[in-house]
Amino acid sequence: MDLNYYYDIMAKELFPNAQVILDRFHIVQMLNRSFNSCRIQEMKKHKKGSWEYNLLKYYWKFYLKPFDDLEKVKPCY
Repeated sequence: MDLNYYYDIMAKELFPNAQVILDRFHIVQMLNRSFNSCRIQEMKKHKKGSWEYNLLKYYWKFYLKPFDDLEKVKPCY
């Protein structure tokens, strides 16, 4: 089920005995959106063009990759 609040209310109202199951796609989507909003909040604390700002702005996809998939040969910062 979608994680929309109104879907939950409607599902409980129309199908009171049904078991609500959340799919993995929507959970991962919610986590990615939360991560992105935290990243943007942290970016706003730093000056534009600073090392920290650029690291958060341009290399954010590295934070989503599994550690084992990152290249260990060349640094990317």
